[in-house]
Amino acid sequence: MTINQITSQNCSVQQEYRALVQKQRQKMKQRQQAMLTRLSAEIGN
Repeated sequence: MTINQITSQNCSVQQEYRALVQKQRQKMKQRQQAMLTRLSAEIGN
């Protein structure tokens, strides 16, 4: 393997990882939103 191949592979791996992390963050945000709305609904009642 040449150095170029290794670095390009590394780049694609990093991109995939970043995409995964962003997906996870969005899921967490959505879950937090849901919990907050449920809490405020319970408090409001």
